[in-house]
Amino acid sequence: MRFLSWSKKGVRWVIVTLMVLLITWVFHPPLAKWAIGKYGSEALGRTVSVSHFRFNPFNASARLGGLRIAEAAGDSAFLEIATLYANVDLMRTLSGHFELESLIVQGLDVRIVQDGGRFNFSDIVDRFSANGVPEEAREDEGPTKFTLLDMHLEQARISYQSHLLEWPVRVDELNVTCPRVVWNEPQIALDLDLRMKNSATIEADIALNKDDQRYAMHVQADKGRLRMFEPYVSPFMQHGGIGGTMRLDLFLSGSGQDPMAIAMKGKLQVDSMRFRDPEQVELARFERFELVVDTIDVKHELYRVQRATI
Repeated sequence: MRFLSWSKKGVRWVIVTLMVLLITWVFHPPLAKWAIGKYGSEALGRTVSVSHFRFNPFNASARLGGLRIAEAAGDSAFLEIATLYANVDLMRTLSGHFELESLIVQGLDVRIVQDGGRFNFSDIVDRFSANGVPEEAREDEGPTKFTLLDMHLEQARISYQSHLLEWPVRVDELNVTCPRVVWNEPQIALDLDLRMKNSATIEADIALNKDDQRYAMHVQADKGRLRMFEPYVSPFMQHGGIGGTMRLDLFLSGSGQDPMAIAMKGKLQVDSMRFRDPEQVELARFERFELVVDTIDVKHELYRVQRATI
């Protein structure tokens, strides 16, 4: 009888738990959207909104859509995300080690504007800056233990406008994959591919060391149109256009702590180059220019060109 009594209590607790989870699952989206809007806006100092939200308590995963962060002044969008999916290892996180098993961000659309040394997101950086936190307090907290796995950025669009550039730079599609970032492992690997508005494509394999800020990358670019350089030639001479395409295969390494520690080697190829005057008279042309660089080491002043042909 005691066993039956405990069995009934166990079943009752299971039913109550399932009902609580069901009620939370059904009614939490409006509350979650309200909380994201309210506390996100307070944290960033900008209007934050989300159109829909779903949380699965059985595998600790969340999916939100229509995330929007406004500019600091006005209601125009600074950043929008079509869909964001995250899956957390709940048991390990509760033990003090945050583990993100998967993160997928789809349809990111962000507009970046630079004016001098400030950007249109500098106010957000200022809010989260650690400058106002005493060093002793940061040391007492100790390192935050985290593991981030299987991270994907898919079909992102980026617009960058600066006083330093004649034309805005637009990325029509950006995809980034990062398999693993761990709090006590310095190495981070990234795979990146993007397509520019002018149809140029870029692929890059990047290795970063988050401790000493050293990096190494292999960059391959294709279909880069030479007309992108027209705004920078125009102030010095009148012309009727620059035609042709550019291809690049480059190995690059350096350090974020030492701007002079840049080294590179690789190949640059320009095809079907045409340079015209304002009356569209062809002033210069060549079918192919190829430059193969064996070594460029800025810090050690080593410069070696293997081949240059035209």
